[in-house]
Amino acid sequence: LGLELSKSNNLITALFGSEVRCTMDDGRIVSGKLLCLDRLKNMILSDVVEVRRLPQQLHLLETDPENVSESTDTQGNLSLCERKLIHAMVPGKHLVKVEIEESVWENSKASVRIDESSLRTKNINSIRTQIYK
Repeated sequence: LGLELSKSNNLITALFGSEVRCTMDDGRIVSGKLLCLDRLKNMILSDVVEVRRLPQQLHLLETDPENVSESTDTQGNLSLCERKLIHAMVPGKHLVKVEIEESVWENSKASVRIDESSLRTKNINSIRTQIYK
């Protein structure tokens, strides 16, 4: 177990600086470069873009309108609000899934010399890693 845990830690370390996409339990999607991950699965990201869906009736006042863009879905019911942040902390207790690009995942596995069969969800502290293209 110690060797597997060490490889899992090395794999996570190899992902630092990579672009990740986090889905939170309230539906927000936060994308940015992974800077830090702690034992509680809290993540610190840089160059962040947050996307959230709001009912069309809700129009929140933002202090910096240049930092926010909006678009409406096909039914006109929801408004997609996007905002850019320099840094953000994503609480681990609100994470639903974390995604990385397939090429980044493959390169990270190769650098750590790990095979797919040795990866288990419990070894990466229950963060469900999904791959997107």
